Amino acid sequence: ALAAFIILAGGIGLHPVVLVILVGSVLPPEVFGMPPMVMALVMLGTWGLSTTSSPVSGTTLVIGRLTGESSFRLAWRRAPLYTLSGALVVAAVAMAYWKLIDPH
Repeated sequence: ALAAFIILAGGIGLHPVVLVILVGSVLPPEVFGMPPMVMALVMLGTWGLSTTSSPVSGTTLVIGRLTGESSFRLAWRRAPLYTLSGALVVAAVAMAYWKLIDPH
C-alpha cells in the first residue's frame, strides 16, 4: 500500500521527494506493520520509480526537454510499464529482506 501510494501520488503531480520526506517523517514503520529497514527499502525504491512516473520530477522534465515530448506524456504514457515492473522488483526485494534476513 505504501509503494502504491507513493507511486500514484507522484503520478498525479506530487513531487516524489516531498512524498518520501512527508511519509517518512510522519508515519513510523509500525503503522504499516513492517520493520524500519523494509520501510526504507520500499520508500527508496518507490522514490526512484516515481521520478519517472511524476510529470513534475526533475528527471521527467529534463528528459522531456531533451526529447521534445511533454513531461506528462512521458510520465503517463511511456513510463507505466517500467514503473509497474520496477514496483514488482522493489516489492520482491523488500519481502525477501523481510522474510529471509530480518524475520522479526
